[in-house]
Amino acid sequence: QQGVVSRYSLSGSFLSELSPTGASGQLFIHPWSVDPSDETIMYYPVGEVIRRNTSINSAVNGNGWTALPSVAGPPGTNVTALTVSLANPQHRLYFAASGANSPSIFRLDDSHTATSGAVDISIPGLSNDPQSNGPYVHGIAVNPDNGNEILVIMSNYNIIGLYHSSDGGANYTAVEGNLEGSSDGPSLRSAAILPIGATTNYLVATSVGLFSTTTLNGS
Repeated sequence: QQGVVSRYSLSGSFLSELSPTGASGQLFIHPWSVDPSDETIMYYPVGEVIRRNTSINSAVNGNGWTALPSVAGPPGTNVTALTVSLANPQHRLYFAASGANSPSIFRLDDSHTATSGAVDISIPGLSNDPQSNGPYVHGIAVNPDNGNEILVIMSNYNIIGLYHSSDGGANYTAVEGNLEGSSDGPSLRSAAILPIGATTNYLVATSVGLFSTTTLNGS
């Protein structure tokens, strides 16, 4: 069922619905995120507005959600991606909303308690004309050791699809490199930042396979 999130109980073979009661208009592949610092907290967008549940362990039948109307994308958009940082800082929510205009990206600190204060960290210079298949944000990856480092994944063909920020979205660098989509490159779908020891690995899933690198060097 479109947009429905369920939880499986290990104490019994059943699924209980978690998605908010009365939610409608969800995307076919609908985003949601659990706070990795506190897995009782979950975020679920409805249209442009984020909803938060701080007791997901006991939530059943779509109960326990609080709408955060001040934590939202522009009116008429849909939140298409969201993720929460694990460390340095904890509880930082990144989310992106896409619609008829250029995609918007936001950062909210202390998202486990905040009801407002989202900062617009959109990437300058993007456009999104639905008639020309412009970009939309398909995913946001955050470094689990450094909540200031993110990768933003733009999905579509013939666009620049990967942007990196090391300062929480204050500045971005396009880092699609040899996956460049301006000619016949693939569509980018998701990414991950994976620190292993002193090395940071960057993984990007595309329409033609999974790629990785340990060095981001712009274009």
